[in-house]
Parts: sequence; structure tokens; C-alpha cells
Amino acid sequence: MEQGDETDLTKLEEFLKVVSKSGVNLVIFSLEKRPKKFSQIMEETRLNPGIVDRSLKALIELGLVNKSEGRYELTEKGIKALKVIKDILDIVKQNS
Repeated sequence: MEQGDETDLTKLEEFLKVVSKSGVNLVIFSLEKRPKKFSQIMEETRLNPGIVDRSLKALIELGLVNKSEGRYELTEKGIKALKVIKDILDIVKQNS
């Protein structure tokens, strides 16, 4: 394995660690259609404020979500991640 491959695998592990945390996927799916305020995400996901806040901070740090004018929205990278999450969900459903 080359040095660059190890760095990429570390980034993958970080990504998977974040998206596997409780509530993160609900937040991502909540932002699928349009940007939303914090309170709208809380209302739609029915998650407590701490989980929503932690999830949004982690998603912003990964570059999957952007905050602008008090609203959160998926970035281009976040939209790609959502597609991958949906693909994984389809695989999981097929094995059920």
C-alpha cells in the first residue's frame, strides 16, 4: 500500500465514523431538498438540539454541509455523499 492510499483510507474512516453516528444521516436526508434553519432540522428529524448541533458541526468539518445566512445546506460534496448513502441503503435493503 502506498502512502497516498493510507491517507485516503484514513479520510474514508473519518467519513464513515461521522456518518455512522446517531442522527447524522437524518440530518443529511433533512437537507436533501432545500437549505434549512437549525430549528427546521430539529423539527423534521425530531432529534434533540445537542445531536443536531454535533451532527452539523461534524458535517461542516467534513465539507458536506455549508452554513449561510442562518441556513444549512448540502455542498456539492454533501450531495455526492447523500447519493452514496442512498446506494448503501439500497444494498442493505436487498440483504434484508
